[in-house]
Amino acid sequence: MTIQWREFEAGIATQTYHPSAVSQEYLAFSNLRAFPNYQVRQLVAALVEGQLPFQNDCVHVIVKQLLFHVGESHWKTDLTSTWQGLDRIAEQIHLKVELLRQSPKDSGALVLFGIMSSFLGQYSEDCRCCARSFSEIARSWAEEVGAEVQNTERVPPELYWKQAMFYCYALLCRWFGDHEVED
Repeated sequence: MTIQWREFEAGIATQTYHPSAVSQEYLAFSNLRAFPNYQVRQLVAALVEGQLPFQNDCVHVIVKQLLFHVGESHWKTDLTSTWQGLDRIAEQIHLKVELLRQSPKDSGALVLFGIMSSFLGQYSEDCRCCARSFSEIARSWAEEVGAEVQNTERVPPELYWKQAMFYCYALLCRWFGDHEVED
């Protein structure tokens, strides 16, 4: 059962008003704002259990808020503490690399995972490697569209837009910090 994401756009859920399908998906979505102590753990749980539609814009916003949280840095303790949230996130993101490699239709999820791994790359080499992988995947999708463009006599503008979008995704997935030779 999936949440009707349009219901989130209507406003904030309350105890008496909430999406009609109060499910694990809804709880996983709302738990991502469990500041300050459980955000990273809830993100790992959502990645492991696959409870969220990671291609959805609402999920993009809440995950980015979690990662780019402005304020005190003690929320990041779960990343490097004995719980090793960063290693767990890196493992799950690496699994997503293989799943997304052959599915351009899930490009929205690729963008989110690429941005996540790019941001977390400042803390982990594994996440930097994942960011490179996501960027390479998006670039390969763009090159496939480019080959399709070359083999088409009359090219619809949508193909150029799609190719540009995939190249943009490749750039978004690049690591934020100092770049290596491979970058």
